[in-house]
Amino acid sequence: MPEIPLSALTGNNPLAFLAALGTFRILSDAISKPVRMGWHPAATGWVPSISWDDDDPGWCDPWLIAGIIACQLGAPARPTPEQRLRAVVAMEDTYKSEKKALAALEKSLKEEGKTIGLKGADLSDFVSAGTLDMRNAVSRLRASWLAGLQQVVLSPELGLGKTLAVTIGELRDVANRISGECSQTDRLVADLIAAFGAEGRTEDDYIQATEFCFVTGSGQQFFLETIQKLLHCVSVDKIKQALFDHWTYDDLRFSMRWDPVDDRRYALMWSDPTSPGNETRTTWAANLLAYYGLSFFPCFTHGRSVNTTGFNPSSRTFTWPIWTSAISVDVARSLLANQYLGNRPIDREHLRLMGVSDIYKATRIQVGTPPLVKFNFSQAQQA
Repeated sequence: MPEIPLSALTGNNPLAFLAALGTFRILSDAISKPVRMGWHPAATGWVPSISWDDDDPGWCDPWLIAGIIACQLGAPARPTPEQRLRAVVAMEDTYKSEKKALAALEKSLKEEGKTIGLKGADLSDFVSAGTLDMRNAVSRLRASWLAGLQQVVLSPELGLGKTLAVTIGELRDVANRISGECSQTDRLVADLIAAFGAEGRTEDDYIQATEFCFVTGSGQQFFLETIQKLLHCVSVDKIKQALFDHWTYDDLRFSMRWDPVDDRRYALMWSDPTSPGNETRTTWAANLLAYYGLSFFPCFTHGRSVNTTGFNPSSRTFTWPIWTSAISVDVARSLLANQYLGNRPIDREHLRLMGVSDIYKATRIQVGTPPLVKFNFSQAQQA
């Protein structure tokens, strides 16, 4: 049985941990034999190893592993035809323009209603009646844009838009379509959609997004759009570097902000983070692989709120286990959702009996106030 250490990844970094899971999931889908993953101690910390039932040493070639992953993801993808892309951008611009006009009309009608003494439900009904036609028009424009976007994205779940600010109905429509196309052995896209968020309130409301949604528009970067761009940027060489070589942080932008080094507050740095030549740098392939690691962390409704697997909803702390036995994707999914990880204090004895050798945690932190806000992970600590 070949064992391939992913030597560039360490278990005490949330981005690296998610990237290990993403690699695990992609290889499990790509290779016909059962794939397993475990962690072993090394000089750099806990390092993941991938293995499967085959005695051919040729499988241990890092370039081969990176090539399999790149092929499975279709990365780097062929460029979208320029004419089609321009048409989708034009539809988005029209939708955004009309949405802005709708917001202006709503504000105007609200002020008008107040001048004639309306308030509460009467004011809301007045504004709703006055904007009904425009709201319907904006909804149709958004639907047309999303239909066009679905034709140019590289994976179906990315057709939900640029961000995870999607309606419950939009998420259901995509989920229902994907569920008819997936199977028990081909369900990656369905699992990613389940990880995006869930409904926590009413039919007309938006989904509550996953706690892993750190990219929300600051710096003009958006969650789903960033993944689309990463799929165009990531190559076999970059995947190999992210999994087997030391991270050199040579890549600009397109970060999902899951690496604690993305916390670039002025007080934590030697120099001004906004000065020329001091731009945010990251490892593209690690971010892309980590995105697929989200397939292990579905969101679920709890009362009127939505929780994310792996997160404590009150402290917004992400807790993850390090296990030494080589286990399958299904066993890993069960372990990551285990109730003993969520207990406070953590039930270490039960987890030790399950093969868990170490536990880490990192807190989701917010820097700034909306709309100028960024999210990061704190440095990981042993839980």
